[in-house]
Amino acid sequence: MSRHHDAVGWSGHTVRKARANIKAQLPLPCTECGGAVYDTEPWDVGHVIPLSLGGNPAHVGAAHRSCNRSNGGKMGNKIAGKGRPKEEKRTREW
Repeated sequence: MSRHHDAVGWSGHTVRKARANIKAQLPLPCTECGGAVYDTEPWDVGHVIPLSLGGNPAHVGAAHRSCNRSNGGKMGNKIAGKGRPKEEKRTREW
């Protein structure tokens, strides 16, 4: 769980309640790709706007598990990489 999720109390009971509310409304569009999310496939509760970008924790929807985790991983890598200096392009000398 990210520090953004932790800071707004997005865990445990809150997630279970959101998941139950969303499941009752399926099929819904995926928050990541826009494709239909059905209750017969693996899905996550996804944020419409990621918390790390200032999103509201209450604005959630269904997301394909693969879409949500792939995009979350990309965003985490981007955030983690911001503090690193860019490496110089190295050429190989023979």
